[in-house]
Amino acid sequence: MTGGASAGLPPVPEAFLVGAHRAGTTTLCELLGRHPVIQVSSPKEPGVLRKDKPLDVLERAYERCFPGWSPPALRLEGSTIYSQCAVYPGVAERIATANPRARIIYSLREPLRRIESAWVQYRSERRTDIPDDFNVAVREVPELLDASLYWKQLSEYRAVFPDEQILVVFFDDLRSDPDGVVAACCAHLGVGPVPAPVAGVVRNRSADKRREAGALRLLRRSAALERLNRMSRSSRAARAVKAWVRDRTARPIPSPTWAPDVLEWVRARIEPDTAALAAHLGGVPRSWTGA
Repeated sequence: MTGGASAGLPPVPEAFLVGAHRAGTTTLCELLGRHPVIQVSSPKEPGVLRKDKPLDVLERAYERCFPGWSPPALRLEGSTIYSQCAVYPGVAERIATANPRARIIYSLREPLRRIESAWVQYRSERRTDIPDDFNVAVREVPELLDASLYWKQLSEYRAVFPDEQILVVFFDDLRSDPDGVVAACCAHLGVGPVPAPVAGVVRNRSADKRREAGALRLLRRSAALERLNRMSRSSRAARAVKAWVRDRTARPIPSPTWAPDVLEWVRARIEPDTAALAAHLGGVPRSWTGA
């Protein structure tokens, strides 16, 4: 990276929620965004640092992601691709180069359940590189497995940041004790607690994911739906109509089912990684029975 930040300010955010994908990062960003001095990036996952960029380019990109920002507000980016080092290498180094004092938060979920949820998410997005067959996808799409190798990902950050700048939290805890997780994150970021208790609602759930049927894809191209999309950003009634259309024109994505040989192949890769993670953290949640 070349260039420099204006007025001596870091060109990149002070805090990063780097993933894992499908481990409650949307919920956690929403809850942390309720804090009066934490500004979450818009969009939540801009992925600015997925590639190397000059610092002046980073400044302009982050100005767009954090409109109106000024100290002492703390900027928080929530790009989950930042913990997919096989697909997006070098992110940790880029963050450390641009802001060596950045704080890192890494949210983890039981590795197999995370893979299942990620495949459902990708199917709902109609990604053309994601096979419809879950077991084929697990073998052929690198990020599905890579993002569940948490020790591998964490080690990328530990190589360039001291441990005191990295906080690991668990999806299980976010569901059972959101106030406790948010309080731990706030302490890690050096800000006071969120003024009011937070709601324990996990956003962006896999059970809510649907794949659009042909009728809805055609409707999406219509001017009428475009107007509805614009209205839904500010109108509760329009959002209700949009949800009604979606529920009647899209079909749920079936739950993934593991083939025994694929499950054995995945476990052989996940188990050593999880063991190293557990040794570092002093354990992982008891619910991680599949890893």
